[in-house]
Amino acid sequence: MCHAAAVWAPPRYCCTVNFAEAADGAEIAWTSEGEGEPLLLIAGQATAMDGWGPTAELLSRYYRVIRFDHRGIGRSGKGDTGRYTTRLLAEDAVAVLDAAGVDLAHVYGHSMGGRVGQWFAIDYPQKVRTLILAATSGGRSPDAGMQPDRAAWDALVSGDVSRLEPLFFDADWVRSNPAATHTFFNSGASAWAKARHFRASREHDAWRQLSSIHA
Repeated sequence: MCHAAAVWAPPRYCCTVNFAEAADGAEIAWTSEGEGEPLLLIAGQATAMDGWGPTAELLSRYYRVIRFDHRGIGRSGKGDTGRYTTRLLAEDAVAVLDAAGVDLAHVYGHSMGGRVGQWFAIDYPQKVRTLILAATSGGRSPDAGMQPDRAAWDALVSGDVSRLEPLFFDADWVRSNPAATHTFFNSGASAWAKARHFRASREHDAWRQLSSIHA
C-alpha cells in the first residue's frame, strides 16, 4: 500500500508501474493497488497519478484502485498531438482498464478527469458501474450568464502554487500534508503537455450528451 512521505521527496511510484498501449501506440503508465471492486481514478489536467496521494491510499483499503498518468504526463508517452481532447483521453482510460483486465469499474474523475469521465460514461457505458465527478463541469456553460471566476482562472493559469493551494485544499490540510500537496502541484509536466491539457479541458463540451449517462 502506498504511503505519503513525512517530508517531500521527488515524486515516486510506490507501486509497480505497468504500461497500456493507446490507440495511437502511446504508452500509458498505470498502477494498481488494493483489492475489491475496481475503481479507476482519472486525474485532472497536467496532474500525475501520484497527485491522488492519500486519497488513493485510503480508497485502496476498500477497492482495487487503478490510476494512470495522462498522455504527456509523468511516465506516459506524448503520443499524437491530435489526441489531446477529453473524448480521446477517455479512450486512453479504456486502454488502461483493458490492460488491467477489468471489464467494469467505478470511475472517479477530478477536474479535467471528470470531463474525461463524462465521455467515458457516454461512449463506454458498459464499463461504468458508478460515476463520481469531482470539481468539474460539462464544459462551456449553455447559460451565457455563467462565467468562470476570473480571479480563480488567473490563479489556475499562473502556475503559482501559493495562489493555487487555496483553490484546491484546506489550509490546515496543506500544513499537515506538505508532501502530498507538493506532489499534487509538481507532476513534472512540460509546458508542451500543460498547454494541450488546458486546451482539452477548456474546449470540453458534453452538455448535449450528459442526459445519456445512466451510471
